[in-house]
Amino acid sequence: VSVGEAVRIVDDMEIDTAWFKFLNKSQLGDPCLMNLKCNGPIECVSYAPDGRKVATGSGDGFGGKVTIWDARSGSEMAAFVLPGGLVSLQFSGDGKLILAVSNEGTVMLADMVSFKERAREIIADSRVSGGAITIDGKKMILVNTNGLINTWDLPMETSAAGVVSNRYIKMHEMQDEDDEGRPSPMTCVAVSPSVRRVVTGMSGGLLKIFELSWTEGLVVMHVLPGHTSVVPVVSFSSDSTRVVSASLDHTVKLWDVERGGKAIVTFTDNAEIRACCFSPDGNFVAVGLDSGRMDLKDVSTAQTIMSFGTHAGRINSCQFDPNGKALISGAM
Repeated sequence: VSVGEAVRIVDDMEIDTAWFKFLNKSQLGDPCLMNLKCNGPIECVSYAPDGRKVATGSGDGFGGKVTIWDARSGSEMAAFVLPGGLVSLQFSGDGKLILAVSNEGTVMLADMVSFKERAREIIADSRVSGGAITIDGKKMILVNTNGLINTWDLPMETSAAGVVSNRYIKMHEMQDEDDEGRPSPMTCVAVSPSVRRVVTGMSGGLLKIFELSWTEGLVVMHVLPGHTSVVPVVSFSSDSTRVVSASLDHTVKLWDVERGGKAIVTFTDNAEIRACCFSPDGNFVAVGLDSGRMDLKDVSTAQTIMSFGTHAGRINSCQFDPNGKALISGAM
């Protein structure tokens, strides 16, 4: 795949939803708005809450690069280099911070106004598999393939010279185990917009939903069986009531956060799936396939209402803009 095709921003909501169900894919053509050049395969993408910036996390085999782009013009605004590949990339809810986690343990916080780093430190190890920042940008969660899940405080400090920075203060550490007392190999993590729930995906296909207390730590609420292979991504709906998960078992599943139990909706394909996300209104789920195709799923009918072949390699990450009018996808 040429680097020019590594990331695409797709306008998929210009046509009324009802039209999607009647229009043939060939009638729609290629809805891509722009391609963004990166230095290698894209592992993570993120949309800023104001819709004006997008971030990509890429790697060239020697290190990772976080690039901030103008979502309208496609011009590069800033870039940050990290050792290792990227496992997580996320804007805070106010868009003023971005969290980047590399697979060798470095965690970086960067200011999205000044485009300067606020914090950079190796606080994890090479088994770190995911990170998530809370909507207020004041806390974060890191997970490991050895079953460790840590909660962190991110206090902000201003020096006498006026330099703003953050510190990493570990609040709680939990060793999660399976029924036989073995460490749970966690592969991804998300924290709810309500900041009351945390969901993790496991290499064996399980999901776990935790109740989150910043004073007491994490308590398991639900263990959700259903997937039969690695879960690379989990994500909450904007109202924190549902979770969507993708798996290498060729399925995407939707779950009720409070009730737990079986999946309420399952989408199945013939390709492995590593990317999925809710639309802001929760009515649709975008799914990125290893085949390079993006699907838009209607949650209420469990039907695919739009498909477009945007990439020549597997899709690793996707996210809607805050208005649900555009979608960014990153691929190999």
